[in-house]
Amino acid sequence: RSYTIDQRAGDTLGLIYDLRDMGNVFRAQDNDSCLVCFRQARELAIAFGHIPMQRDVESQMAGYYLYHDQLQEARQLLLPALAYTDSANASGLHYMMADLYHRSGMQDSATIYYNKVLAYGSLYARRGAHRQLAEYALSKGDYEGSNAHTRWYGLLSDSILGENDAEALRRMTALYDYSLRERENVRLEKLVFLISATALVFILILTFLVFYYRKKRE
Repeated sequence: RSYTIDQRAGDTLGLIYDLRDMGNVFRAQDNDSCLVCFRQARELAIAFGHIPMQRDVESQMAGYYLYHDQLQEARQLLLPALAYTDSANASGLHYMMADLYHRSGMQDSATIYYNKVLAYGSLYARRGAHRQLAEYALSKGDYEGSNAHTRWYGLLSDSILGENDAEALRRMTALYDYSLRERENVRLEKLVFLISATALVFILILTFLVFYYRKKRE
């Protein structure tokens, strides 16, 4: 719907966002159609000179290629995207770069980017970075460094678990509140039905009595 509306309005930037987001929906479903949407978004961004959006879409495409072990394709897209790193995409970009170097066997380069992730990455990104850095330190015989990263990995795992528990509690509370409202609605419906039925019976009895006494007088 959003794509259709933006198309009618001639909103080019909106169309790029729409195509990118549709691509991510297909990507979540592991559907190759995501690349069709990503490429259309990229072509549109290039045609209208939206360079930051072009790089943003290219980073999404790079994530797809990384997931499917197409490292060369991912590298070609990630390197230009780094020039447009900001607070919103730094965590994802730097983690993908670290992952790219890690899979390419370039552990020293991967370490540089994993350390960048530690500075301002998301909880999940930092946890993943600590895990990789712990393994790398262990392979170098740096047991103290490996233990430190492992401890941080555990702490971040606990934080993520706590966040998930808090979110689960919030959902349960919302569901409970909804259940209470539903039960109250059912109770009110039953009460209204009971009042209506009682009133109807009263009217019927009254009608019968009026009819009965009128007949008796006659």
